[in-house]
Amino acid sequence: MNEDKIELTDTAVNLLLFMKDKEIRFEENEIVTWISFYDIKEFCELFNSSMFIDEGGIDVRLQQECITLDLKEIIEYHFSPEENEYITKKLKEME
Repeated sequence: MNEDKIELTDTAVNLLLFMKDKEIRFEENEIVTWISFYDIKEFCELFNSSMFIDEGGIDVRLQQECITLDLKEIIEYHFSPEENEYITKKLKEME
């Protein structure tokens, strides 16, 4: 993949900006992130999608001050394979 030629959607750019100060951990077949309760609405609005309503939502783990979720599932649902690869690479660099 040539990174110079990939055109990211606004959603992809906004996701990477949102994630820049979030905790991320790559585990087996997951990209786990922690999202504060205060940031959940902003996170959901990034996607403006029916995934959170029509598709039955996404699985999260409730913590004391946040939720954890698997970003890989969301990335695969919302983005092209090229964007998926690019976003995953950038998230790995943030880990």
